[in-house]
Amino acid sequence: MIESPFFSDEEYGSRLRNLRKTMAGRNLDMCLICVPENIYYLVGLSHQGFFACHMLLVPADGELVLITRAMEQAVVRDQVSRATHVGYADHEDPAAVACKVLRDRGFVAGCIGIEKNSLFLTPRIAEGIASQLSHSQISDVSGIVDEQRMIKSPREISYTRQAAEVADAMMEVAIETADEGVSEKEVAA
Repeated sequence: MIESPFFSDEEYGSRLRNLRKTMAGRNLDMCLICVPENIYYLVGLSHQGFFACHMLLVPADGELVLITRAMEQAVVRDQVSRATHVGYADHEDPAAVACKVLRDRGFVAGCIGIEKNSLFLTPRIAEGIASQLSHSQISDVSGIVDEQRMIKSPREISYTRQAAEVADAMMEVAIETADEGVSEKEVAA
């Protein structure tokens, strides 16, 4: 596993505690996080496989489970230490796999929130989960992590300031370079 070059385990732990606090306030026993940016925010997964359905199962307490295509195993192994990985084959139904994982971990009924506003959670998958968890109360929790992400930690603020300094320096050089007869390519360089 590669240690995140950006954020510490304490940062990820704080993010998870904040999410669980929000979940408790909404009486949620489980959240299925399906937006790639939010999965990245919570466990650090950054990969090109986001076009396929992947879900982070966040219980009110206990172990996180990351469900992705099985072929993402090496990437997940190298990037994510804060969740157990379960892979599904391309011929398998992600909804069935998610529900099996939930049942295997003792979740058969309760209040479950699903981030439905995700381009990568199709209606068929969302409906499949709902039908297989018919004894659960399911709600749409789209935005639950997005709201949390809007409040920046000291480390995030520091990175934002560093990025702004780099952007300012780049623009200053571009402005100085721009002149009559200078190509856009030269200005960009």
